[in-house]
Parts: sequence; C-alpha cells; structure tokens
Amino acid sequence: SFVIDGTPPVLLAAYALQGGSRVGLTFNEPVTASFATNPANYSINGAAPTQAVLLTNGQMVSLTVASLLGDSFPISASNKTDLLGNSNSQSVAGNILTMQTAVLGTPGSDPLEVGCTTPFDNATFQDLAGGSSIWGNADHGRFTYDARTGNFDIRVRLEGLTKVGSYTQAGLMARESTNSNSRYVYVNVEYGTGYNRHIAGFRQSTGGGSDYWPNGGYTNSVAVPNAWMRLRREGDIFRAFCCTNGQDWIEYARVTNAMTQALLVGM
Repeated sequence: SFVIDGTPPVLLAAYALQGGSRVGLTFNEPVTASFATNPANYSINGAAPTQAVLLTNGQMVSLTVASLLGDSFPISASNKTDLLGNSNSQSVAGNILTMQTAVLGTPGSDPLEVGCTTPFDNATFQDLAGGSSIWGNADHGRFTYDARTGNFDIRVRLEGLTKVGSYTQAGLMARESTNSNSRYVYVNVEYGTGYNRHIAGFRQSTGGGSDYWPNGGYTNSVAVPNAWMRLRREGDIFRAFCCTNGQDWIEYARVTNAMTQALLVGM
C-alpha cells in the first residue's frame, strides 16, 4: 500500500538578526524553485524582498529585505508549492534574534565584499564573508555576535567552508569591541586551504600583533562536516577544544588574556 501526499508544505520558522537584512526560512519539506526564488511570493512588513535564494537542501530560503529591528516581524508566503504540486499560502510571525553583525576593517576595500549572515533558527547560520584575515595588528572580516559578561562556554559545528583564499577561516571569537584593532581570542578552522587545521589565535594588546596560543595553538586535521569547535572562558583563562561529535572534546590549547568582563562573543 502507499499514501499519496496531498499536504502543502509548511513554513516552520523565519529568523533574522538584529538590524539584519537577511531572513532565513525553513520549510518542513523541499519546495519548488519556481515558488522559492520568486520575491513576489513573500511579504515582510508589507513589502516584498529584493531577492530570494533557495539553498541546496531545497527546504531553506534566504530573503534579502530592509533592515529589521525589534523582536518579531510579520511574514506571509503565497503559492507555497512542494515537489508534488501541493500548494497553499501561510502567514507567521518571524523572530529577530538579539545577535547582530559587524564588518571588521574597511568595507569596500578590505573586506572588498562585506558579505551577509542568514539565521535559520537561533543556532543555524549561513555566513558569506570577505576580508584578508583576523590577524596582524588589525582584523578584516565579518563578525556575528552577542554581548556576554563573565565566564562562558560556547560551541559550534562547522558543516562546510568554501575556500576563497589561502587563509579562509571560520570559527568562534570573543573580542572587546568591533574596532579592527581590538583585543581578541578565537578558535577557528582553516579547511581546504592546504592547512586543514583547528587554530587558536589572540591579540594581547589593543593594536598589537596577533599570535597563536602558547604550547600548541593548532591541530593537524579537520573533520568537516563535523568540525566541532569550543571556546571556554574561566576568568582570564581561555581554553580551546575540538572534536568530531559534539561530545568527546579534546583541549588543544589555552591562554591567559586579561580581557574585560563584558565581551562581544560570536562567530
């Protein structure tokens, strides 16, 4: 026996960052490209997005919109259609996270492309970023963050990283400000660059140089799409961990960096 699917797709969630211009939509099943990529099928705060992009999994869509502020926003999706032709319309309340983004460096120069960040829930993000590196005396890249005070323990799984340069990186970072010369600590992954490694870096003084953490600031292998990274603060001590399953953590570096209690923490 078999059951014919006669149920239209459901829009499960819509998310944006604070002040962000991207909205991430998640459907319960793959939807047609003709529906998903037509901006006229969506309305956010009464206006259509300027662009709609269907991700390769067929269930997520990134919309380009006017900057969003507050806690929520109204969104409607018309002509939602799955791969069997089931279709309907739906309105939901989207969520605006407290997280926001900053471009580190000089937008239009370094980074040449400022990029964008699309959240699909409060823990799943797609980042497109430019910039030469988070290194040296000043940083050039993209930072998506929230404010945190005191100790923290954060972790992330890197599902994929597309190489665009010799030092293409992604990971977790804590810094005192969004100024490009701010003190920071990070745990990152360089993947597909010839290095294929977890690395831990820091800047000990504002405007000073960058360095690896003492006593082993990097590892020699990365298991994308299961490249787990973890950054933990205990007072002035920061600890770097990696693993392949989100459970069996290996500490590969630690550093003492007397940073302020209030930090910007993110990726």
